[in-house]
Amino acid sequence: MEFGGSACIAPSAVSSNATVEVAWVYDADTQKQRLYVDGSIVKECPDVAPFLGFSSTVFLGIDAAPAPVWSAQVSGVRLFPVALPVPEVKSVFRYTPRLRLIGQTTFASELDAKELGTAGELGVSGHSFTVLLSVYRSSTQQDANVYTILGTPQDNSLELVVWNGRLGMSFEGTRCAADELVPKEQWVRVAFVYDANRQEQAIYQDGRRVKRCGGATAYWGPHKPVWLGKSGQGIGAWSGRIKDLDVYAHSECGDAVDALFQAPSDGRRLLSSGVGVSPSQTPPGVTAVARDAFSLVDTDHDGAIRKAEFLDVMGEVTGRAAPPTVPPTTAAQTTTATTHSMAPVSSSLSTSAVSVSASS
Repeated sequence: MEFGGSACIAPSAVSSNATVEVAWVYDADTQKQRLYVDGSIVKECPDVAPFLGFSSTVFLGIDAAPAPVWSAQVSGVRLFPVALPVPEVKSVFRYTPRLRLIGQTTFASELDAKELGTAGELGVSGHSFTVLLSVYRSSTQQDANVYTILGTPQDNSLELVVWNGRLGMSFEGTRCAADELVPKEQWVRVAFVYDANRQEQAIYQDGRRVKRCGGATAYWGPHKPVWLGKSGQGIGAWSGRIKDLDVYAHSECGDAVDALFQAPSDGRRLLSSGVGVSPSQTPPGVTAVARDAFSLVDTDHDGAIRKAEFLDVMGEVTGRAAPPTVPPTTAAQTTTATTHSMAPVSSSLSTSAVSVSASS
């Protein structure tokens, strides 16, 4: 990271062809820049003056020449107005989905299926995972057949499906099928959860656990492509609609599953676009810190921090008169991300200290 006359560079190269969790943090109180990779500090640079850029517009993936445009995936980007310590950086990544697809997709045939990435990239290989989405069964689905929600067409080794009209999941030779029918022609909230510590599969339908199965070893297939809406030979493609897919690399309990489904769709879209730092949308691990910092500055409670608000409030908090044109050096900001694309972030949300976390 570079600003304030300091170029803070990690000692080792970023891995290629792999998902890496990265955080950039600036603490204005100590005037230090910190770089995190996969939950650990890899570089710390002291004596750095804060970045001042209220008139600047921030973009993801591009910079002024001669810097090249970013050529890779970026997901899970979020911005917080606080400098996060290591445990809370880890918490941001824990509660950020590996994949989020907001919106609705219609499936009329196998040609409508979407490749999502490998099982390793999605975080479903080798450990716990949670898959949340809403499904709509078309009237053409027959209860005697199998229809794929998520699958691995390469070998059918990982399957999240509707079997005989009921939700089911299968991997590593363990099959778990619910007893309750999934109604047709209406939206149904669905969660597939695997707990690697307990070796337990669980299936939720409209907030209720409809099946739990033990004795399932963790799925292993880090390089196998995962598709939405289709699997391999012998298993039918999805017929109907699917919307609002989240894939987490950890297991959620029943109450948390229902709470995630109850989250406002507008809030989920804010997170997915990376625009806005409303504390009501922050992960549980940083909610209290972010809410206190944000609400303190957002004096008109309109969900945005304007330059005048920042200067007025921070002048009061620090006990100093705020400068007329530049912000003080005591505030903090944290940025994290959630999707593969990002709209410009308004500079009115910028403060003197920045923490950025993203999967790249």
